[in-house]
Amino acid sequence: MGILILSFALRVVGVGHGLPLLVVDDEPPFVFAALKMLELKTIIPAFHNEFKNFLYYPPYLAYVLLPFFAILTGFLFFKYGSLDLLKTAVAADPSIFFLVARLITVAFGVLSMYFIYRFARNIWKTEAPALWAAFFSATSLLAISLSSVARHWTAVLFIFSLMLFFLSHPAWTARRRYGLSLCTVGIGFGVSTISAAALPLMALWFFFCERDESRWELLRKFWLPVVIVLGLFYKLPLLLYPMSMGFKAETILKIPSVPDVLTAPFVFGYRFAVSEPIFALAVFAGLWIAFRNYKRFFCLSVCFAYAYSLLFLIMFRFEARFLLPLIPLIAALAGLAFSRIRTRVSIPAAVLIVFLSARLAMLAWGGDTREQARAWVEAHILEKSHIATYGKGLRLPKTKEAFAEQAVLDASSIRGADRADESLSESTRSARRYHTLNLYALQNEKLWSGITEYLARNNYQFLSVSEDDGDDSRVKKLKKTGDTGSLMQAFSGSYTEGVRYTDGDFSGGFSALFRIRALGPNVILYTLP
Repeated sequence: MGILILSFALRVVGVGHGLPLLVVDDEPPFVFAALKMLELKTIIPAFHNEFKNFLYYPPYLAYVLLPFFAILTGFLFFKYGSLDLLKTAVAADPSIFFLVARLITVAFGVLSMYFIYRFARNIWKTEAPALWAAFFSATSLLAISLSSVARHWTAVLFIFSLMLFFLSHPAWTARRRYGLSLCTVGIGFGVSTISAAALPLMALWFFFCERDESRWELLRKFWLPVVIVLGLFYKLPLLLYPMSMGFKAETILKIPSVPDVLTAPFVFGYRFAVSEPIFALAVFAGLWIAFRNYKRFFCLSVCFAYAYSLLFLIMFRFEARFLLPLIPLIAALAGLAFSRIRTRVSIPAAVLIVFLSARLAMLAWGGDTREQARAWVEAHILEKSHIATYGKGLRLPKTKEAFAEQAVLDASSIRGADRADESLSESTRSARRYHTLNLYALQNEKLWSGITEYLARNNYQFLSVSEDDGDDSRVKKLKKTGDTGSLMQAFSGSYTEGVRYTDGDFSGGFSALFRIRALGPNVILYTLP
């Protein structure tokens, strides 16, 4: 129970990170799809072209969000009094729905940790390694960060964890274990196509770890029904929404070199090793113990980790978050290792891990540099002052005059939230507003060629620039513009230190968490002449 509480606490403190300014890539498809289903009163996106504008994943996660959003929408309807006003208010600021989606992801993360514990208990047969496996999955920086945002990766982790729990259950027949596992993976097809990677893991389990001698008879008897059922599971999300594979434009197919093939697992796991060295060392120690005493599980783990890394090498690329589905296996190995070492070593190591995880949670609780910059502006700069901003998510509430100016410069640069906010009545809109020019979205090249002169000519008093979050040439140009005035305030972030919280990327190493004061890009505020 203590580990469950720790797991929940480390994740839930980060659910508000970046809101309302910034949502994370891969969050909007599911949140907006669920909202659109409510608006259109449908659960079949295939019948409506509106979904093509934002949903490029299978729709099942949107279905998970749907009942919670329906309840929340009911409460909000009573607050606003009319459906039209409610729709406009949600379009202007949908952050409460993103918050609910993130809380559901936290639940997926905590449940994943529980099933990892049960999986480890099934394979190691004793409590100590299972508890340590739960501890490692609860305190993993990668798992914590991705469980705090509503991306699909934590749901994929849940699919893998649940499947491994089913496969390893000691009291069930092979027919029941594989039937439930196949259904779990089949449902996973509607969450993310990455869930299909669980199929080779299941096959490896069948060949390496299955001890039921009747398994071959089971395979001979049921292979055709299995293929048919999996085909139906695969086809169903595509029937519900044919654009479920809309992200495939980002995939690549390349022939790797021999050195790339040989080093793939190590390159894939490098960021994990530098950010969580104790966890990584425990995994290698667990592999050694498994090699000596649990050769079947050793073969399963090594073969799947290698195949999984090759999948991304050939078809995609390496990103830190792609490692998440391996957490059940590596946590089980780390738990095995820690159950074999003396408590005078394991307990201090566990304290260090908790300390590091708590530091990450504190940074997430403290907010993003863009949140801090906005709060500082609202506290120190007069309302309706002229401010130009550049950076993803670096936004301030606009006056109607600023909205009109942005529309003249580049109508396509106006966000839907700004349009909705502009249409709200004065009593409903945010009280403190500024004459804000959003430079980040502007694609007017003529304006960019003379941006310094434009800002001076139109009496812009302040300039806010996100250093690490946009076109480098434009950032440099704007910093030169800012240097014509004076530096007013700077917010040092984490990107330059190799820490990107919402991507699960801690390539700067664990020590970077103690060098930074806030998460996010560097943000600089200038006073213009």
